[in-house]
Amino acid sequence: MKIIINKPTKLILGIENQALIFSTNNLPGFDQMALDLNSLDQTISNPEIILTLRFYYWTGDWLSIGYHQKEIPLHWKNLLSNGEINIVRRPLEGGLFCIQEA
Repeated sequence: MKIIINKPTKLILGIENQALIFSTNNLPGFDQMALDLNSLDQTISNPEIILTLRFYYWTGDWLSIGYHQKEIPLHWKNLLSNGEINIVRRPLEGGLFCIQEA
């Protein structure tokens, strides 16, 4: 995976800033969420970075649940314990996403 910070670009407002751009990767859900947190931290802590762009594929079948989704239904827990799915919690808000490996 490559992490590219592009050259300073003048935007419409005439301010020079950068974008954090990741090459496409194919990783398990836990690794994808760790990269999301890392890129969020970099974007927040560096005022020169105005946006982050990342496309990715997931390895395996996953239920990706939102940060505020505290309860995991028993049916999902059973699928997890049987090895039929993986479950990961996203660091940000949002609802349930079902991701299937292509």
